[in-house]
Amino acid sequence: MNTVELFFELLRVSVGSAEALSCSPTPEQWRILYAQACRQTLTGVFYAGIEQLPACQRPEVELLLQWYALAERLKALSRKLNAACVAATEHYHTLGFDSVILKGQGNAVLYDDPLLRVPGDIDIWLSGGRRCILSALGDTHGRVLYHHTDVEGLFGIPVEVHFTPSWLSSPWINARLQNYFRKSFAIQAAHTVMLPENAGYVSVPDYSFNLLYQLIHIFRHIFGEGVGLRQLMDYYYLLRSGYPSASDRERLKYMHMGRFASAVSWIMQEIFRLDAAHLPATPDAREGRYVLAEVLRTGNFGKTVAHRKYDFSQTHAGHFLGGVRRAATLVTHFPEEAFWIPAFKLWHFHWRLFKGYL
Repeated sequence: MNTVELFFELLRVSVGSAEALSCSPTPEQWRILYAQACRQTLTGVFYAGIEQLPACQRPEVELLLQWYALAERLKALSRKLNAACVAATEHYHTLGFDSVILKGQGNAVLYDDPLLRVPGDIDIWLSGGRRCILSALGDTHGRVLYHHTDVEGLFGIPVEVHFTPSWLSSPWINARLQNYFRKSFAIQAAHTVMLPENAGYVSVPDYSFNLLYQLIHIFRHIFGEGVGLRQLMDYYYLLRSGYPSASDRERLKYMHMGRFASAVSWIMQEIFRLDAAHLPATPDAREGRYVLAEVLRTGNFGKTVAHRKYDFSQTHAGHFLGGVRRAATLVTHFPEEAFWIPAFKLWHFHWRLFKGYL
């Protein structure tokens, strides 16, 4: 059996969709599986899966100890991030803002072991709108984009302060999306959860909101930096936690996300073995295979794609050309978003220029 098939088998064991691998990997295959787990930022979840394997299927002691040490470091980092999320929530509350923690630690609470999800930065959505938020932040914020600004967080953890959770490039569909976000904020801010080990309460989006928002988040990364299996695993655990309603499915179509939802649904059914009752759309094998190939090619945030490492790609011109080139490769799969990306990028550059955000 090749390592790609073994990788997916280990994924299914890790999420509880399978009890064991179909064969015992060789030491070399285990080293490849470990490298792939690191590339896709799934080392923590896969370690939990390894613990479920029969002793004869586990890696050699040296690699197992290396994996265990990494899992323990992830747990410590997750605890630190949980404390920072609570502190950030309290900090912005003192400034007069209600807040919602997006993705990240809010996703982690749905995992079998929340501390083993590889953590990143903190994404926090604040009430009040862009002008009010920037005024309150003063000189503490960094670059300002359409949907967020960067802030150095507590405990040295970067924070993205969101004016809105996300966007779509089509002006008409984006107007629908932003209207939905505005109307939903109060409901999401009232939806609180306790973070692991009684770290404290924070507000996180509810199931129906995340069904759309997290799908758009994955969609944005397909068009941008690249998406990894960690984002798909986040969506798997979200889907597993509930059942999409008719209105949930209609909302995806209303936001023109139906085709992408079908692609992701195929991955959830084919790779994760998620029951059809949890799927947000009818699976589409053609689009699903394409999206999965992109995930395997780019890894988490596209960090292993060579052409994105060049300095030119970090310039305004390079960023624009790279985005347009990327959109061109996706036009036959998701044409509406691909068509509007050049116009949105030009508008966004001039908007930032005239607002003094460049």
